[in-house]
Amino acid sequence: MLAARFTDALRNLAELFIPLSLFRPGLPQRSAAEVHVSSLPLSAASKVDAKRLKGPVSVVLDRSLALERRIELPKAVSGKADQAIALQLRQTLPNRAQGLVWRSVVSGRTGNTVAYNAYILKQAVLDELLSDLRSVGAKVSSIRFDIPRVPEVWELSPASPVTAKNWAGFTALCVILISVFSVIKLSLEKSALTDLVETRSQQVAELQERLKKRKETAGDQEKSSLAALQDITTFQTQSRRLNLLGDLTQVLPDSVWVSELSISGDRLVLSGFSSGEVTDVVRLVQGLPWAKDVQLNGSVSFDSYSGQSRFELGLLIDARTAE
Repeated sequence: MLAARFTDALRNLAELFIPLSLFRPGLPQRSAAEVHVSSLPLSAASKVDAKRLKGPVSVVLDRSLALERRIELPKAVSGKADQAIALQLRQTLPNRAQGLVWRSVVSGRTGNTVAYNAYILKQAVLDELLSDLRSVGAKVSSIRFDIPRVPEVWELSPASPVTAKNWAGFTALCVILISVFSVIKLSLEKSALTDLVETRSQQVAELQERLKKRKETAGDQEKSSLAALQDITTFQTQSRRLNLLGDLTQVLPDSVWVSELSISGDRLVLSGFSSGEVTDVVRLVQGLPWAKDVQLNGSVSFDSYSGQSRFELGLLIDARTAE
């Protein structure tokens, strides 16, 4: 009994994930509403309940309505248990069990013996029940006992073993085809995703390469900018010296000849000859706005060959007024 209960529990658990109706002959049908019958003939209340139902009706007979017989068979004949049970019932029941219908289920195992419980009902009672239900418009799809694992006593469209076997094979084939289709679809989607990832990777590599080139170009531009800035600084420095020379050229008269001029930082040294007074030269240079601390470097000498006075003059350049 414990093994039977364990088997029932496994069957119910499997039914939750894979409905057995998928493997039964025919297309899936609308689930039938159950009508429980505890007494026969059918009561008026039960007829009213059945009449209210619009869809298929599954009649569930109370266990007490069946005649129960226990039959023990050798384990060796369990493969043909239905034939053996039918033979034993015909041998033990009156009139060789004519006018009776029964269904059996395994109830236990002991050694090499398998015990079955057979539940028996008169065919006339079954026909009367069907007639009563049909008279109120009920669409009966099946009749069974309220006993676990016991097959239906009556079905609207019973399937032959061959039909059931063929339909089960067809259902299994459909499941296989659906599985294969799903695997192929997943493979195609995986391939598409792989191609997309590869394309994205190539695009990222190209963007990284472009970024690298941009950085190199930016570096070159920065170097060019620094070089240009240095050139501008140098030009400004040189242009300031040109301004100083221009001012000296304007202020010194034609009687003064400059032989040498040097500028180092803010220090200017001027050497030359003058046919006039050297003090006039000093005065003229002192009058320049950017010249300060103007003084002679050493003494003035007379050049007998040219008849002019030789001098050397030094001064500081005021950067604020020399711009």
